[in-house]
Amino acid sequence: LSVTPHYFAFLLYPIVWLLPTILIVLAASFLLTELFNGIVAIIIVGFWSMASLIAASDLVGNFGMHLIPRWNVLGNTIEYLAQRNALYQNRAIYGIGACLVILITMRVYRQKRGGGLRFYEKKH
Repeated sequence: LSVTPHYFAFLLYPIVWLLPTILIVLAASFLLTELFNGIVAIIIVGFWSMASLIAASDLVGNFGMHLIPRWNVLGNTIEYLAQRNALYQNRAIYGIGACLVILITMRVYRQKRGGGLRFYEKKH
């Protein structure tokens, strides 16, 4: 039995596992901040993150559309390999979604800067 090491696994797996979650949460926060100019983004995204964490009660696979994927089992490699494509699909959807939300945020910012979009204004 010969096993070849993956020398960049310590970089690859955290990036694939964590980066899409970080990107989508930041993108949603940017958009909500641009729309509402306040603390609303922190409240909504904080609630979304906590609800997603609580909803991921199955700690072995079933990645689906969970914001935070969970796999808290040592071993069970065959089951993980069977579900790995679902994990990659989940992460790709959140990564692409984050890019789209950033593009929407840029558009909203551009319209607000030109004076054409006002959801909330501070009264002085």
